[in-house]
Amino acid sequence: MKISSLILALCLLANAATAAELSIVSFNLESDADTDYLSVSRDISRIPRSDIWALSEVPPRHFDDYRSAIGKNFEIIAGTTGRSDRLAIAFDPDTLQNIDSYSELAEAGGSRHPLMAKFRVKASGQEFVFVANHLQRGKEKIRQAQAAWLNEWAAMQLRTGAASIIMDGDFNFDVDPKSRKGNEAYRLFVRDDVFRWIEPECLASMTCPSTGTGCNPKYNSILDFVFLAGEAKSWAARSSILFRNDAEYCAKEDLRDAYQTSGQGDNGATILGGSDHRPVRAVLSL
Repeated sequence: MKISSLILALCLLANAATAAELSIVSFNLESDADTDYLSVSRDISRIPRSDIWALSEVPPRHFDDYRSAIGKNFEIIAGTTGRSDRLAIAFDPDTLQNIDSYSELAEAGGSRHPLMAKFRVKASGQEFVFVANHLQRGKEKIRQAQAAWLNEWAAMQLRTGAASIIMDGDFNFDVDPKSRKGNEAYRLFVRDDVFRWIEPECLASMTCPSTGTGCNPKYNSILDFVFLAGEAKSWAARSSILFRNDAEYCAKEDLRDAYQTSGQGDNGATILGGSDHRPVRAVLSL
């Protein structure tokens, strides 16, 4: 009896030792002329330490600025498409090993090709494919084609050996926080149950910002997401929209509207502030 108890205790201890959490941030930093990278960097520094980040709308000249704001030891994988509006993956090499360099999924189309890399969690050995995205905003048909392609691509990866896929970024799926319904691109992306959306906890409590993950009061959309596919769909996970109770976070949008209404300023471009997207943070138990 004592031996059985000892074996059980050792098994539980072994499981605890190999269990690991993976923390993820999806953040559209906004590359518009009225965005101050120092303000964005300060907001980044307020976010709890996280293992890996999917960044969108990164001006190339600020890749290193934002990497440093995330963490001095962090490494960054910089996208090459999108001109001044690029994608990036920032990760902590102390917790994650980049095991397959990176690639850009040009066949997805659009002006910013999804940025993909493969990682291993050092604490547990768990491997996963990580894809940062920023789907087309103004061209609906292109966005729909991108969403359909990503769905089919992920399904193919899972059929040919990939075990777990994490996809996040700014998808422009226009999901209403109340109805949880999105646009046609959203439907095409989640079809056939390929992906599981890690819904922000504020959805269940009906406390999400009225503007979703954005700041513009004209829209009520969740634009930024963390999705899981393959074995990752079974991982325990939670996510939250950051700064949702910070009344000052979206102040730039209010100032821009005030200046445009009063006729002051150059269409708001002289008003410098942070991003007009709220970041989304997820924690996964592997």
